[in-house]
Amino acid sequence: SDMQELLACADVLVTDYSSCIYDFMLSGKPAFIYATDIEKYNNDRGLYYSLSSTPFPVATDNNVMIENIEKFDFVEYKNNVAEFLDNKGCVEDGNASLRTVELIKNLIEQ
Repeated sequence: SDMQELLACADVLVTDYSSCIYDFMLSGKPAFIYATDIEKYNNDRGLYYSLSSTPFPVATDNNVMIENIEKFDFVEYKNNVAEFLDNKGCVEDGNASLRTVELIKNLIEQ
């Protein structure tokens, strides 16, 4: 089984510390972090980014998760994702395949 297929068909992602959330973010669909043991995890393993610096709503218990879902603002989320990706130097624009085909066609024509 390929996790990418699951991410492609999901409408929303709820995960803990999985880096799959960064792949899923490129879909533009909502993603939430459920991290009940954030302090222990951060002390034991560490994180690439503090969860509060990501565009994802973070919940440490069920009540906060429900609140995050109920007050979710899609426009704000999209803006936060765009800012996060821009700050990380992401150049993904959804047109990589088109540029690759055009490059191959140009090389063949030469």
